[in-house]
Amino acid sequence: MFQALTRIKGFPRLPKYPVALPLTPKWNFRGFHLVPESSSYFTSNARFNEVCLYLEDLLKYAPKIYAEVTPEIQWKTLRQYQNDFSDPKTSRVGYRRIVELLDSLNKISPSFRTGSIQQVIDRFTRPSTQGLQNQRKVMPDEKGLVMATGRRKSSKATVKIIRGTGEVFVNGFPLASYFQRLAHRRHALYPLVATNTLTKYNVWMVVHGGGPTGQSGAIHSAVSKALKIHNIFLEGPLREAGCVENDKRKVERKKTGQPKARKKYTWVKR
Repeated sequence: MFQALTRIKGFPRLPKYPVALPLTPKWNFRGFHLVPESSSYFTSNARFNEVCLYLEDLLKYAPKIYAEVTPEIQWKTLRQYQNDFSDPKTSRVGYRRIVELLDSLNKISPSFRTGSIQQVIDRFTRPSTQGLQNQRKVMPDEKGLVMATGRRKSSKATVKIIRGTGEVFVNGFPLASYFQRLAHRRHALYPLVATNTLTKYNVWMVVHGGGPTGQSGAIHSAVSKALKIHNIFLEGPLREAGCVENDKRKVERKKTGQPKARKKYTWVKR
């Protein structure tokens, strides 16, 4: 797929038909230099450019006959691409360009794909991880107990839920005693309220690190994961309520020469 050979420029070309060469040929070896086959040899990332040029050529000369239903393919991750193609210089933005070209090739009907196109698609397809996912799948134990973890800011929470009457404890204390503000209690129990299961589960929580806002957010995330594991049909209501996605926001760090993350000192000209 990728050519790294070079040809020597300067030798005279032989004629098509064999002719008698002089006995004492006069070769001029001045000005001989190697010319790379690839036009991207002198670029900053020759391997990435060769891949892009090859995919663009395939797409340019491929038949423009597209399938009605495009098969969904999970392409290799950036790390897998860097290891397989020995290309550590490619960034996320560059690999996104490669994925766009692969998506365009994948839209071509399988009946009209050439062998080169199918070979490229198979080369960039991510290896199957179905067996690993089945091994790592978490299920309730024989008693119906489910454990899950959640993170928010610098807080981490471990939650255990089981069918019960609605008892909730945080670090051995009732929820109302641990969280003084009503907003923190609502945020921690919002997944149970959104799925109408507040009185159907007993919940034990162990949380550490951070403040009440981060701890309530960590409990919120852990309870959502535990409910999905215990009852897969609750994933739809949790997704509609916005409980599935994690809140990755964190405090912005302080900058050097500034009093805070964004605050600036008063500038005085004189």
